[in-house]
Amino acid sequence: MNAKRFEKWRTIRLKGKLHFSLTGILYCGVPLLIVSLASNWPKNSLELLGTIAIYALAGLVLGRAIWFIFEREYQRELAQRAKSGS
Repeated sequence: MNAKRFEKWRTIRLKGKLHFSLTGILYCGVPLLIVSLASNWPKNSLELLGTIAIYALAGLVLGRAIWFIFEREYQRELAQRAKSGS
């Protein structure tokens, strides 16, 4: 992890896991939902709510997965910096 990415992740992680995961819904789930709705509009309101829930959940899962990947990198970098005395 380079220094710029390390500092950026340090700033992001201060906002918390929930904030990051909800951002995943906005940046991933909502655009996918729009594309899905544009290509195939649901037949009734129940189907619409199900579609919204599925894409919100997909965005949340992706946000959580990315959080864990970046957090693991960050922790490794912290350990490496502590070991080298930086």
